[in-house]
Amino acid sequence: HGYTETQERYSIPTLKRAYSYRKNYNFITLDYASYSKADNMVLSFPRALTPFVSQALIKLFNAGLPIEKFHLIGHSIGGQFVGYIGRNIIAQTNGTKVLNRISSLDPAYPGFSSFSFMETISSNDAKFVDVIHTDAYVFGAPLQTGSVDFWPNGGKALQPGCPPRNLLVLDTNDFCSHWRSWKYWAESVANLYPEKFVAYKANTYSEFLTRPLSFYQTNEITLMGLQASRRQIIYQFLFF
Repeated sequence: HGYTETQERYSIPTLKRAYSYRKNYNFITLDYASYSKADNMVLSFPRALTPFVSQALIKLFNAGLPIEKFHLIGHSIGGQFVGYIGRNIIAQTNGTKVLNRISSLDPAYPGFSSFSFMETISSNDAKFVDVIHTDAYVFGAPLQTGSVDFWPNGGKALQPGCPPRNLLVLDTNDFCSHWRSWKYWAESVANLYPEKFVAYKANTYSEFLTRPLSFYQTNEITLMGLQASRRQIIYQFLFF
């Protein structure tokens, strides 16, 4: 989960409910709410907690948990944290263990810019790293860092249906676009509707908008969310 969240609020209950529809998943959550409180130095905890989480996962893999079936997901600062975990597992095992997939949902931008001392999630942190951007340049990172990056509605605020922000006094409305990333993910997981999050490759949002419809009718598409695959073209962009 993200900054100031807990396992009982917002993203985690929504994702648990979505995975319950699938019925063939074990869903494990990491309780680190005491580290993500507003009065903590939030940027310090990924480095502090990463070795312990990585060691715990390595023990599980050594005990028989199939690493090829393990999928690590994080939102916001959790979306950066999962990158730290993935690369630390690689480092601790001298590259003999690499996570199959990491998904980062609008990874945090404050503290993780190109001028920061904090490393951002990258395509090297797992065999396949997919990133969904929904609030670029505000709470979410605007950088292409995954094996595949998706940018719904340009990847920026305001996402459709989100109210105007009041950044002077933060409330849930201010996080609407940032939180939309895990809501998109949950919808892809639950798979309750025939419509999917279809994506096409483009270099920019304006390029996507100016292409003729015939271009998209004749070019291969891909999907955003749980069904994304490492076999897809690098740096897909999604707009709808």
